[in-house]
Amino acid sequence: MVVDLSLFPLPPKGQKPLDRRYKKNSHFLFKMLLSSWIVILFITSLSLLCLCSATIVAYDSKSIIINGERKIIFSSAIHYPHSTSEMWPDLSNKSKEGGLDAIETYVFWDRYEPV
Repeated sequence: MVVDLSLFPLPPKGQKPLDRRYKKNSHFLFKMLLSSWIVILFITSLSLLCLCSATIVAYDSKSIIINGERKIIFSSAIHYPHSTSEMWPDLSNKSKEGGLDAIETYVFWDRYEPV
């Protein structure tokens, strides 16, 4: 097996490297390149997986169509000023258990843009 290490050339035989850490540095650089390729491969695989499992959403005059199936979306409303942030996970779970698909909330613009 021949391994091309042209990216990490070693000094000729009989000649000592100028820096004792030369070999360590070349191995470190090799490990960094290898780990970079692994990360790139992982991200590419993950993005392809996400593209393959994409959800198709359409709308016609009758209803919303999600992945070819007509769907009526049931929702509830949470008035966030009337509940604490500690209550939100419980309210969300109860909504899911009750068969709701979405939670709507109000935005009180008077807090952000005074009249």
